[in-house]
Amino acid sequence: MNTVIGKENINAKGIYYDLFTSLVEIVNNNPDIKVEAIIDVLKNDFNEGDIKESIRYLISKKFFSKHDGITKFEKTSLKLLRKPNIQLIDDNKPIYPRIVITLPPYDFYGIKNSLKESGIEFFSIKDGIKEMFECAEKSIDICSPFIEYKGIEEFLPLLTSKSRVKMRILSRQIDKNDKNNRYFDIKRIVDYFEEKNCKIEIRNYHYQAQKSVESSTHAKFIICDNEVAYVGSGELRKNSFEKNFELGLILKGDKVETLSLIFENLFSVSNEIIF
Repeated sequence: MNTVIGKENINAKGIYYDLFTSLVEIVNNNPDIKVEAIIDVLKNDFNEGDIKESIRYLISKKFFSKHDGITKFEKTSLKLLRKPNIQLIDDNKPIYPRIVITLPPYDFYGIKNSLKESGIEFFSIKDGIKEMFECAEKSIDICSPFIEYKGIEEFLPLLTSKSRVKMRILSRQIDKNDKNNRYFDIKRIVDYFEEKNCKIEIRNYHYQAQKSVESSTHAKFIICDNEVAYVGSGELRKNSFEKNFELGLILKGDKVETLSLIFENLFSVSNEIIF
């Protein structure tokens, strides 16, 4: 047996726990084994693509090493550099902080594949925000400078089903007197809530002089129940969910309380809009 020291945790979900465990055991017991031989051993129990993807991940994290200089991946021989401590995590229990990303629908530059090959685990911003909304029981605070009806439309049935949850939105350029205002688009959101007999408070942080903007919010973050928060480049806009490359974090802990205080301060100095 090839004795290896120096452990590091790997968090794995579902079948990947068994796959990672099998891969480490095989390579540990069979130094210089080729990738094609590993696939042959495991192909009856695991998808071949998952096997290759997991091997690449373990190589990228320097648990496995390629040592024969062969370019064809399947012919590569592997050694175990260090043995990871593989931990099974609950599929239904998210890990925080979580990286959330919107990838463009086209992939000219191989962004999705390159992230996977680098062993980077991520979730979509849209799914992450939806999960936050689903779990909210007390409050939902949204700071979205360019929020639009088409961006929030898909969430509206879910949001209005939570009649006991306090809803607040902080945005910009939504007063009728603001230059390039988005008043009527935001009014569609308010009208939807009113049709469902639900309350929502919307305020405008946008201070404009005659010729220039003096101050206006550009921050994008969402806080639910003062316990979990999203912070990132994406917001409740259609392009943020479908076209742009966007990046953010969903987090828990003390910093969420700080974000809540920031929201409260910003909300308190913003103008209430009557629709």
